[in-house]
Amino acid sequence: MGPVIGITCYAETASFTVWQDTPAALLPYAYVEQVVRAGGQPVLLPPAGEPAGLVRRLDG
Repeated sequence: MGPVIGITCYAETASFTVWQDTPAALLPYAYVEQVVRAGGQPVLLPPAGEPAGLVRRLDG
């Protein structure tokens, strides 16, 4: 496994098949693909909780 890279995402209302107008944590998938392409392991960081402890575990 390569470096663990945190990617912040945002809260937005979205619709998925049976779920309509559901709050979701989103970002364009191209961000995930680019981290993987560069040899990293992406980790999504939603705008919630207390991320300080997790951020110390990230490589970037």
